[in-house]
Amino acid sequence: MKRTTMRMNVAGALLAAAIGFAPGAAAAQDGARQKAPEPAPVPAVTADRFDGDWTLDMACPAAQDAQAFAVSMPASVLNGRLFGSSGAQGLPGVVQVEGTILPDGDAQLQARGRTASPAMETGQPAPGTPFSYDVHAHFDAATMHGSGRRVEDRPCDFSFKPR
Repeated sequence: MKRTTMRMNVAGALLAAAIGFAPGAAAAQDGARQKAPEPAPVPAVTADRFDGDWTLDMACPAAQDAQAFAVSMPASVLNGRLFGSSGAQGLPGVVQVEGTILPDGDAQLQARGRTASPAMETGQPAPGTPFSYDVHAHFDAATMHGSGRRVEDRPCDFSFKPR
């Protein structure tokens, strides 16, 4: 009978250990349930990191049948959205640039407006002809400057600096 009792006690101890009732099992389980320490927070890169007032300079060298020209205009960024204009919308010779700056600084912008002088445009369209083109740009958070390039037609360089 002692052997049977002893076998039952060993079997009971093994069963208790397997389901977590063995002495010290509760403490081990509590330790395992403790959460791993949280990693140190990483500063969030937000869309508004470039918010503020900027000066946008656009320079287009002579190309094909068009003369060189340069334009400087105020621009503003709010919640990562850029808008700049060289004058009142819809007037000949006015260009507006707008688009979104992503948190990493990459930007897809669009310039649009109406032509001023045929001599300044490829194809020499009549004054007041609507135009539109894309600009690929990048803003650097370390230097708080940006640069970009016109995608279609003639080359034009864009630079952005805080005001």
